[in-house]
Amino acid sequence: MYYLFIDESGDHNYKTINNCPIFVLTGCIFSDRKDHLYYLNAIKNTYKLKTKYFNHFYINLHTNDIIRNKEPFGRIEEPRFREEFFQDCNNLLLETNFILICSVVYKQDLKSKYGNKAADPYFYSFDRLIERFVRFLEDDEPRDKDKKGIIFYENRRQDLDKKLEQRFSFIMENGVINLNGTINVTSKRIKNRIVDLIKLTKESNTAGIEISDLCASPISRHFNGFPDNFIKYDIVKSKYRSVDGKIDGYGLIQIK
Repeated sequence: MYYLFIDESGDHNYKTINNCPIFVLTGCIFSDRKDHLYYLNAIKNTYKLKTKYFNHFYINLHTNDIIRNKEPFGRIEEPRFREEFFQDCNNLLLETNFILICSVVYKQDLKSKYGNKAADPYFYSFDRLIERFVRFLEDDEPRDKDKKGIIFYENRRQDLDKKLEQRFSFIMENGVINLNGTINVTSKRIKNRIVDLIKLTKESNTAGIEISDLCASPISRHFNGFPDNFIKYDIVKSKYRSVDGKIDGYGLIQIK
């Protein structure tokens, strides 16, 4: 079984284009196989990092809390602690085996192109990640010809969660449909590969969501033209899915 953990950076609302022009949705792929993208290793690595700096595992590595020094990250104000912790956060991504797929939405371009028909950037990104996840699961691998996947997401608001569940149900029944009516990935292909969509709470302390969160912000900063903060974009970039050396359209989807 393969797992896709998704998390976002930026505001999905078109009303915030001036302050937040880009929306990013990341998806980190793991598996239950010891020889390939083994998820247990991600859990072990996050456990080691948390216990090293906080003496327990029961905190969430959440970018917004980290960069704002919110508890339990108050010690980040201390220069030596900050330097070592940030370096180990980068090492966590570097040393953990996962594959990254990511959608970057330029909201103004999408709004200008489609007007009132422009889809919610979160849903538009969600569609693209499902497409790429299905194609990843369909990849020819003699060791695993019948790959299946589960998608995990972190709850936001009750109304937004309900709409996402409805979106997923629609895609499962109809496939991923473009605005012109064409189908990118059919319902049959999706049902053959995707088992379920599962909601996780913000308190779930899930390594896959945490790693996806750590990837989202540096991607957003990069495409907004900002310098790196504490996670280096080059490390995140090294995790993109590629096919024949190509990242664009496979691990990175830019929507304009």
